[in-house]
Amino acid sequence: MAKLAQYSAELFRELKQLSAADWIPADPQCRRDHS
Repeated sequence: MAKLAQYSAELFRELKQLSAADWIPADPQCRRDHS
């Protein structure tokens, strides 16, 4: 069970890094399009 928790924690960390890399640069463009 602890191994599963560690795995999901690492997976979540990777997911957060991925989403940060994807969304932070694109965010100003999105705002510009909507305004």
